[in-house]
Amino acid sequence: MESEMSEGSQIDDFMQQSTFTFVGRVKELNASAAAEIPATSSTAVVTVDEVLQAPPMFTDLDGSDITIQLSSPQQVVEGQQVTFFTVGLTYGTSLAVQEIGHVEGRADVGLAGEIAALGPTTSENQSTLLRQHIADADIVLTGMVSGIKFPEGFDPYGPASEHAARWREATIIVESVEKGNLSDDTVTAFYAASGDMQWYRTPTLEVGQNAIFVLNKREIQDLQTEGYALLDALDVHPRQEYTLIQTLIGQSGG
Repeated sequence: MESEMSEGSQIDDFMQQSTFTFVGRVKELNASAAAEIPATSSTAVVTVDEVLQAPPMFTDLDGSDITIQLSSPQQVVEGQQVTFFTVGLTYGTSLAVQEIGHVEGRADVGLAGEIAALGPTTSENQSTLLRQHIADADIVLTGMVSGIKFPEGFDPYGPASEHAARWREATIIVESVEKGNLSDDTVTAFYAASGDMQWYRTPTLEVGQNAIFVLNKREIQDLQTEGYALLDALDVHPRQEYTLIQTLIGQSGG
């Protein structure tokens, strides 16, 4: 009983950090099926048996070979079946992912059901995550994007890796502040314009966009500055969700 509880707690922790969870069989260690990822002692090619949690574009990968950057290479062997908890690295010639953690063997039916229920598309789970996200936010506001530009000091033509965020700076005209204190009529927020797998969950903006913004100040090392940064899918919401956001603010004590 104690080991089951321990494993359940471990899985909960992995799920909080992962975006792509699947059951797979280790096909080859020290190998890579992605041209963008060199084979090392920490990489392996894994054949996907069953996808348990994934973004919509990656739900139909059963039978595919993908590359995984293992967190503990010595803990898996070729031919072994494993439930992997991962985040995306790149999607080029083949999908490559970074391991958050794993559970040996195939999750049983009950466990697989629990994992699926934790998926980001579940409405109940979304509400719980959003409530906590709002509770943690510095500012929640309703507003319109009035302009987008390259951040000061950012060279759009300089060298950049395929995983670079490609930062943009957006000016948002504040219509109303739903949570927090803000005296200015406008606020600046940074977001990643990259289409790389590493940034696929982060919101992108466009001029004229009317939305509800859930903002936190963060240190943006690439820009050597601190500011509001949109780094989570739950940071931006359509105006149609205004009533829901207000309700969740009330429930979170905001």
